[in-house]
Amino acid sequence: MFGIIEKIVLWLYAYFQRKREVETDLEGLSQGLLMTTVSNHLDRPLDALYGFFTKHPKLLEHPENRLFVTPWLMDPYRQASGSVPGLWTKERWNQVRSDVATLRSA
Repeated sequence: MFGIIEKIVLWLYAYFQRKREVETDLEGLSQGLLMTTVSNHLDRPLDALYGFFTKHPKLLEHPENRLFVTPWLMDPYRQASGSVPGLWTKERWNQVRSDVATLRSA
């Protein structure tokens, strides 16, 4: 009886530990993008978020995450040439910063 309870407790601990790690990683990547002050330097934080969502595709089930990933991480112009001058207008800059603030890990 105690063996089963112990296994359940260990599984729950591992599950919530992984969940907390994902939350922490996403928060760190989001803050990294928000702390970027030069638009030509946005490639690195956006690429890191792309890698994160590639590693955790289940998070794309959240509509907020899809609304961020589709326009910002799957933008063919950004993927092809990076952050070239003129790509980041003031409106796009403000929108990406607003959208990253809505990302969810749970």
